[in-house]
Formats: sequence, C-alpha cells, structure tokens
Amino acid sequence: MPVILDAHGVPAFGRSTHDGFGLPVLGRRGRPLIELSDKALGTMENAVTTIFHEIHHHRRYRLAGDGGPEEAAENFGREMYQLFKKRMDLP
Repeated sequence: MPVILDAHGVPAFGRSTHDGFGLPVLGRRGRPLIELSDKALGTMENAVTTIFHEIHHHRRYRLAGDGGPEEAAENFGREMYQLFKKRMDLP
C-alpha cells in the first residue's frame, strides 16, 4: 500500500482498521490486519516501529475497547524497535 492518509489527510506510516464494535478488520489469514505505507517501508526502523505501534492499538482495543493514546502506541513501537535492533545485532 503506497499511501495511507490519516483522518486529517496527512500521510501516515500505517493503520489497523477496526469496525464499529472495536473488532479488528481481519486479513486473508484471519489475523488482525496491519497496513504499512510507503513511509513505513522506507527503512527497517520505520517498518518495525510502525508494526509494533499498530500492535499496541490492537491490544488496547482488545483489552479496553479503544485504540489508546497515540503517544503510548508510539512509545511501545520505539521500545520494541530497540529490542528488535538489539536481538538482530543491528548498529
């Protein structure tokens, strides 16, 4: 997916769509769908951070019925990227 726009029409890194009941839209394999834009796929850091950012939103929907604050999702994405980087022995 080359371009994803947020609610304000600004290019975003990714999204994880939910229906009106807070349930995730599922992909072909029956798992919650996470879509990445060209911005997210530009670097390994952006891709990994975005995936975990969206995972945070999915978890929050499942546990609390909402996507939670963007700041919390962004922090989780960054933390998980640091762990990923360490485990992959990346500079």
